[in-house]
Amino acid sequence: MKALTDFYHSLWHQYTRITPQARDINQMFINLGEVPVNDHVAFRTFSHSPISLEKLEPMLLILGFIYFDEYHFHQKHLYARSYIHPLDNTKVFLSHILWQELSEESQYILKPYISKIDKETAPDFTSGRLWPMPSFSEYEALKKESEYAAWLLAWGLRANHFTIYINALNKYSDIEKVVSLLKNQGFVLNAQGGEIKGSARQGLRQTSTMADEYSLEFSDGKKTCISSCYYEFAQRFNPEDTSSNEGLYQGFVVSSANDIFESTSIDNK
Repeated sequence: MKALTDFYHSLWHQYTRITPQARDINQMFINLGEVPVNDHVAFRTFSHSPISLEKLEPMLLILGFIYFDEYHFHQKHLYARSYIHPLDNTKVFLSHILWQELSEESQYILKPYISKIDKETAPDFTSGRLWPMPSFSEYEALKKESEYAAWLLAWGLRANHFTIYINALNKYSDIEKVVSLLKNQGFVLNAQGGEIKGSARQGLRQTSTMADEYSLEFSDGKKTCISSCYYEFAQRFNPEDTSSNEGLYQGFVVSSANDIFESTSIDNK
């Protein structure tokens, strides 16, 4: 389990450096007498690359994760898989963008950067950007078609978000209470598709903050704040008996996840 603990620690350390709200929210729950437990951690990457989902998956399997399910997001040109661990509550949601399905303009921007990923060096999930920093004009042009791709090009391979497992909380074991608490403390929530996404009958209800903003300097000298990462919250149910704590759903709901992706879109604040 030490390898797994070290894995989460390195991810969390890198994540909170550019996502101070996650550290603040985590501490807020601790101050309220809660012990936050992580439900899942998510990653974004590029298909048809040395860091595609298929290339990264073996590293998860070595850590003891087991493939659970797959998900298709056709409108966003994304494919994802989820993984569970027999000895740990935290799941992994790993997605990649099918960048060769994007417009010629977007492919033209992405291809030179993806080609610079060293095929001989084994990446890890904290590798960050494995290519040169793009220009701000490239970032903006790409964002018009795919905010996911623009975010990934700027930030690289790292945890996109962590998730508090609401079921493990005591006083705040209901998602409505969590939403009320976050809003009362001034945190901005992702309202795309509603602040609370999913249903008990689907087995999963989720909410998330909007991403923090962090200053980056692009290759053309433009220094500006862009979306970094966000914090998510998940309450799980038994779809057959929503009052039961047994047989809780372990997967993800495509329609909800599709809206959760928008948490890194500053335009939605």
